[in-house]
Amino acid sequence: MKRNLLFSMLLICSGAFLWMSHDTGAGKVQKKDRTGGPVAEGTCANCHIGGNTFATVTKLSIRNSMGDTVTNYVPGTTYKLTVSVKGTGAKVYGYQMVSLLNDNSSTGTFSNFGTQQQISPVAGRNYLEQKSESTTGDWTMDWQAPVSGSGDVSFYLCGLAANNASGSSGDLAKPITALLPVATNTNQINDLSGLKILSYYGNEVPIMIETLKGGMYEFEIYSMNGVLISKTQTELTNGTNNLSLDASAAPNGAYVLSVRHAGQMQSQRFIKL
Repeated sequence: MKRNLLFSMLLICSGAFLWMSHDTGAGKVQKKDRTGGPVAEGTCANCHIGGNTFATVTKLSIRNSMGDTVTNYVPGTTYKLTVSVKGTGAKVYGYQMVSLLNDNSSTGTFSNFGTQQQISPVAGRNYLEQKSESTTGDWTMDWQAPVSGSGDVSFYLCGLAANNASGSSGDLAKPITALLPVATNTNQINDLSGLKILSYYGNEVPIMIETLKGGMYEFEIYSMNGVLISKTQTELTNGTNNLSLDASAAPNGAYVLSVRHAGQMQSQRFIKL
């Protein structure tokens, strides 16, 4: 009787330890890739046994600075990502995600993910995952795309919905893959007929822009390694528009001016003197 009781207590304690270890992320604790991707050692289901209690749905949305969903990326651009893991009847949630190039090397830069998420290095790649279990199953973060010439990017993501019963049974993992190709037409905006930088001196960058259609245009100045220096949104009219962009935060050197409108982008390199 005592032996059976001791065995039962060991099972309960080991199950509780298993969930608590995964609570802080498989990458952090186990140093394992559980995304289900090409270099992964399985998924969260390796340790969390599935059940018929609920169905897990994992989603990833990628939006630009205007809030529009994107299906390809512009090199050096920062996007807002949202990870959502849901399961009817589930109590807590977790996830692990990585962005890889075709050679399976880690790419892009995650930032602004708050205190409930963490970067966990595994085998030379950077994985973003939960730092503690979530009761909502929703996480947001920024992701800066790689530089030009990197190629297409694939996101490998595994979401986990758990019953929070201090064990591994009754939980269900769901891996997904999202392909984000590099944009192939990023050098021309259909509604833009001309873009001219009038001066390269001083902290104000005067530009003249010819538009075929009025509307809201976004202007961004980037360093040559993709760091955003300034961003401005301006309503332009059909025809010739003159405006100045603030470059006071940028020391003298080479930069890229990007103009965005209606999901398209045009860029021009310039040197601040």
